[in-house]
Amino acid sequence: MSAEKKSRSARFSQAMSEALVQAYAKHQYILQAKFSNTVSLEKKKEAWASVVDAVNAMNAGEKKL
Repeated sequence: MSAEKKSRSARFSQAMSEALVQAYAKHQYILQAKFSNTVSLEKKKEAWASVVDAVNAMNAGEKKL
């Protein structure tokens, strides 16, 4: 057996953390709401995709999410 260690990805930078918080706050209603006629799984997926895009826009290298 080899004793290879898995490499961990780098931590979030300050800019990425701020982008995450701001993007989450923008979509907080949808992300925290229960499923209903106005909040569907598709809307939640779109909101999370928007959060991911905002965080990845701050990172020039490896994508985090």
